Amino acid sequence: MATVSIQATVQDEIRVRGVRCKGFGQLPKIVMLCSSLKPEAKGIYAYFCSYTGSGNAVFPSRDRIIHDLHLNKDTYYKHLKSLTQAGLITIEQKAGDAEGAGFKHNIYTIENLPEGFLALCETDASAAMTASLDKIRKGGDLSAAGYGNIPKSVMTDEISIQAKALYAYLSVFTGENYLAAPSRDVVLYHMAISHNSYNKYTKELLEKDYLRKTQSVNGGRFAEIVYYLNPLPGAEAKDDVFTQPKISDAQFSDTVKPDAQNPDTAVSDALFSDPQKSDLNSPKRNTTKTNSRKLNQSNAQAVAVQADLDSAVETEPDGAIDFDTQKLEVENEILSTKTLPYSWTDNLSRMTVAIRVLTGWDARQKLSAFAGENPEEQQKIYRLFVDCLAEMLTAGHPTKVKGGVISYAKVYEKLMENCFRLEQDELGEAFADLGQLPEQVIGSFIRASRKTNLTNIRSYLKTIIWTELQEQGLWGMAQTELMMNNEKA
Repeated sequence: MATVSIQATVQDEIRVRGVRCKGFGQLPKIVMLCSSLKPEAKGIYAYFCSYTGSGNAVFPSRDRIIHDLHLNKDTYYKHLKSLTQAGLITIEQKAGDAEGAGFKHNIYTIENLPEGFLALCETDASAAMTASLDKIRKGGDLSAAGYGNIPKSVMTDEISIQAKALYAYLSVFTGENYLAAPSRDVVLYHMAISHNSYNKYTKELLEKDYLRKTQSVNGGRFAEIVYYLNPLPGAEAKDDVFTQPKISDAQFSDTVKPDAQNPDTAVSDALFSDPQKSDLNSPKRNTTKTNSRKLNQSNAQAVAVQADLDSAVETEPDGAIDFDTQKLEVENEILSTKTLPYSWTDNLSRMTVAIRVLTGWDARQKLSAFAGENPEEQQKIYRLFVDCLAEMLTAGHPTKVKGGVISYAKVYEKLMENCFRLEQDELGEAFADLGQLPEQVIGSFIRASRKTNLTNIRSYLKTIIWTELQEQGLWGMAQTELMMNNEKA
């Protein structure tokens, strides 16, 4: 049989255009969401991951790494140590030849199932972390809880390590898509950075054209900010880029009531899951008669809550409020006075319109604005939340809670002190809102309704609102202190 001799006289090449021209690696989502890791540590981890796309590979020297990441040696080792202590990266030093002679080199290993890091995640005690850990322990590695792709070219470019960390954070929400839009408050918490720092790092990415952002058309200022991780920096954007399926600001209802001792904004879809489905946190999945009995009770309670919600929403005199006519006037008044006018506490109709304006009523009339498996239920709770909060802020509607009666003036004071915000969005447009209050009330109500027999749904919801209004202050102080400490570090 004849043999064919092939001699490669000229080496062919294959090229990739855009951010993936130098290759890319897989970046686990759970690492980017861990608020215990500082942006510098996340940037180092993302840099390491960007080299792993082809498996085991030659890795740059320490001097090259600190040059690419714009760090000095001490800062690099400080944050690398936090990664090694968490077990995310292990380092082994080997000699240059079999006899142990010659130059030594390091072998860096990205650990796929680091028990130290998983233990660190468990201290957050959030539903999202619990659900993610459940997936990881079943799936076998960190990527089981989701991941994105991190390009090497971005991680080696002339931008700060914090900007690289922010890019890496956004990338884990995109999957195989280039679009993502977690709300700014969620980004600030997970990245443990201030508003000013966020704007600074975003500006770096925008100037490099790694990041583009636009405001989708959604009937005014409540349109969503959509981040586009540009795969072809410098190229003209296609018209249909921002019309693809995306994660929107409104959909990213990724917050729950934070604990004052252990604040966390992440929440799993499991919190909004069908009560007939098993609880991710339960070590025994309905294996006993007791569990079955509890499940039947939970189902019956869920049905009762749905019926009460339907009744409560249907009986609201929605037609009596001309929202479309009043909203622009109310919005302009709030932005010009930079407050929620106290005089409106004498006018239930005007206060209702104001709360709708401050919580994005237009956007929330779309079911896509709600994450999880029961958007209809969440939407009904939101509508009832608006009506209840407006009543609580209006004279003649005292709020009865366990232990006494709360005046509308006290509710107004807490709302303005802990929730009301007036600032600019990413496009420089002024806006006012109530932060994450609606999401936290909705989440708290759903969790409580699965366990509690409700006799008066409106009264119960008002109690939750009052509790959240008070705890917002504790959360805000904890978050501010965390950001200030990180800025000093």
